[in-house]
Amino acid sequence: MKKLLGVHYTDDYDNDYCYLETTGEGWQIGQLPDEYLDAKATLRYLVAKPIITLDWASESVDADMFNVVYETTVNVKNEGSATAENLRAWVLFDTTEDGMVYSQIEGNSYDLKAGSELKSVFTSSVPRGVYTRLRIVVIGDNFLIQEKVSKWFKT
Repeated sequence: MKKLLGVHYTDDYDNDYCYLETTGEGWQIGQLPDEYLDAKATLRYLVAKPIITLDWASESVDADMFNVVYETTVNVKNEGSATAENLRAWVLFDTTEDGMVYSQIEGNSYDLKAGSELKSVFTSSVPRGVYTRLRIVVIGDNFLIQEKVSKWFKT
């Protein structure tokens, strides 16, 4: 390993850091203002991770005496810096009773690369004349659950 010249920092894992950037005016990259000569540096590790965002649109596409059929398009984006592993989207139509649903569909599992998008279309049948709301849930192995919920409406 080369010997570092100038001011540098060694972290708990024996990694050396010698790049310095100031945000003040009148200083060049690599220069250290006098008021920071004895300051202690804080190293913040950046860990690659997926950041999932989603939007959706839904419309009724068919109906009969008993049911209304909805087509729901779910668009998922990975705006993070790592692949989202085992990503799955769920489309649910809730009942007014806690924990109960009229319809629940789980999409296929995908690994969604950083910067990628996924569009899925779901078709659901819901009883006619009931109060419901649409719930979209995106889950996976290495990111926070994302959920969007519509307002209550009558089919």
